[in-house]
Amino acid sequence: MYGHKKHASIRKVKPRIANLKWKIKNNNIDCGVFTMLHMDNYTGDAPGKWDCGLVAESKEQSNQLRVLRFKLATKILLNEVNVHAARMYELALEFDKLPPYDKMSIIISAVGIGINVTSNSRSSPFVNVWKISNILLIGMHVTANSRSNWFT
Repeated sequence: MYGHKKHASIRKVKPRIANLKWKIKNNNIDCGVFTMLHMDNYTGDAPGKWDCGLVAESKEQSNQLRVLRFKLATKILLNEVNVHAARMYELALEFDKLPPYDKMSIIISAVGIGINVTSNSRSSPFVNVWKISNILLIGMHVTANSRSNWFT
């Protein structure tokens, strides 16, 4: 920032924390999710007029953030600049063909609860790949095509 023509005036500005209706006190893990949501939805409006679709801190907001995490991870993992996107998509399609019990076992294992997901039909490398891409696998089912519809 040094050397920029606005450096002196920007340096004097005191930061203000916007009082947004979805402000949180008890969530210290979703900073990146909030940042991406804000970047995607910011239109230059004053904080009182700005609405990105999040409700106030609650169980409902936790559910919205969970869905948003899945969607953001899916968009990142399937983006054309990701050299592994095609393989992630193939794995997600394979996952979609599994019986519900196998899906749930893989998801539980992937998020670290430690249930053994190997079965006669699943090899260990397959399960290890799922542990790496578990958010994608779930997110494939909730990804929206429109940025204005993040929470459905």
